[in-house]
Amino acid sequence: MFFSILNNNLTGEIPPSICSATALQVLDLSANALTGELNKNVPKPSKNGRIFKSSTYLPTLDLSHNNLSLHVNEKVPISSLFPRLGSRMLASCKLQKLPLFKAQSSLMMLDLAENQLEGEIPNWIWEVGNGFLRFCNLSNNQFTRLQEPYDSRSLHFLDVHSNLLSGQIPLPPPSAVFIDLNNNFSSSLPENIGDFLRPARFFSVATNGIIGTIPFSNNLSGDIPSTFPVGCALETLALGLNVLQGKVPRSLERCTEIEIINLSNNDLNDCFPCWLKNLSKIRVLVLSFNKFRGNISCLRQNSSNWPNLQIINIASKNFHGVLPATFFQKLKALMVDENGPQPHLDHLHLYLAETNIYYQDSITVTIKGLDMDLRKILTIFTSIDFSNNHFQGIIPETIGEMKSLCILNFSRNALSDHIPSSIGSPQKLESLDLSFNNLNGQMPQQIARPTFFSFLNLSYNHLVGRIPQGSQMQTFTESSYIGNDGLCGFPLNKTCNGSEAPAAMFPRRYLESEEKETSMDSEIYVSAALGFLVGLGVILAPLLFC
Repeated sequence: MFFSILNNNLTGEIPPSICSATALQVLDLSANALTGELNKNVPKPSKNGRIFKSSTYLPTLDLSHNNLSLHVNEKVPISSLFPRLGSRMLASCKLQKLPLFKAQSSLMMLDLAENQLEGEIPNWIWEVGNGFLRFCNLSNNQFTRLQEPYDSRSLHFLDVHSNLLSGQIPLPPPSAVFIDLNNNFSSSLPENIGDFLRPARFFSVATNGIIGTIPFSNNLSGDIPSTFPVGCALETLALGLNVLQGKVPRSLERCTEIEIINLSNNDLNDCFPCWLKNLSKIRVLVLSFNKFRGNISCLRQNSSNWPNLQIINIASKNFHGVLPATFFQKLKALMVDENGPQPHLDHLHLYLAETNIYYQDSITVTIKGLDMDLRKILTIFTSIDFSNNHFQGIIPETIGEMKSLCILNFSRNALSDHIPSSIGSPQKLESLDLSFNNLNGQMPQQIARPTFFSFLNLSYNHLVGRIPQGSQMQTFTESSYIGNDGLCGFPLNKTCNGSEAPAAMFPRRYLESEEKETSMDSEIYVSAALGFLVGLGVILAPLLFC
């Protein structure tokens, strides 16, 4: 027998006669306005201790969302109030104590949402149904903690949102397709959480105090939701190393406080999101290795760009056009004069006042030809990476205006003409990679100026002439210049011809030493000559006298 009267605005109490139906298999009275205390409305238990006449029937009971009250009597087993059930839906029944369901071996669905349950969620609840419990909804209660060791076993649906749970965020059930953990958890996501989310279709940890980065094991897929709200207070969006698709949602423009956007290594397919220029507080923008395409001509416009930007990485293989010279002039954070006041050494971080925790951001940059993960980004660290694209034309002279630039990577493009002399102006330049382009002409002498140089790669261009020398230039190996047949001088095994000025070949200290040695040789020669003349005079003078 199937008995269902839901959402019909029924009022009054549940008649006891319903509970006496011997062939009743489904009782669904949810979403009505039924009142009363459920314990009083059911018949007295029979001799075998059961209210219902047959324990083999009524696999489904749904009394949710009424105005009923169910009081748990610890002296009366819950199995005596209800027979063996496969589905028990008791949401919004004013429960103040958690009924002991552990003994009910056939229970597969349990809904106790919107009650008045509090305290600890006990371990035994995961053992309900002898491990066959598949659906568990404990949301909208006042639970404060999970009893440990926590083991949710084989749940397919777990909803504990809108409780007061705190501490370490639990690993979700490994077979669950729906997990909602919106509470007051304040830990970082477990590194292996992605291994537990393979079948998941919905996973939410919103409204928590989650810190740290999204673990690599997550492998997030699908589109980035376009639901960033007005007044969004997001400061960091780090979704790199996933399989996200689609476009960068325009609603992200509402997050005016955002400082870090990292969407690298996904499958995003979009033009350059020019509207990001409106986010004036951005310090780090990483869009590398997606399917972004087109030109970045919008960055040449006179509208305000990013005065605080210190790291930009758009290595993507599909951008083209010329490098926007005016864009580099607007990066005020990279134009701090090294002779001016030095900034305090600090890291980019997000301060969570509620938990007194600092989350220090990290980013991956290419240094010395290798991808390196910077776990703590110094606020004075700066990097520009436009590599692996199809940019053409010249390297703008405006590069030299970025006095505090640390890393510059324009490798693997189609840039041509000469290397600008202004390339030596950023005195803090540590890494310069212009390899695999069409650059030609002689290397400017100014390239030897930076005193912090630790990596240089100019390989596979069309450069000619003598390699400039300097204190840092001597530390680079032949690999920095390979593929430029017209280059000569140290460290290449190719001697420059006499037309090249020798002063450009050797370090100044070597030339000064050579000059001193030449001067000493001259003095010795003069002294020897004078000595010879004096000696000759001593011999010839008596002979002439005779």
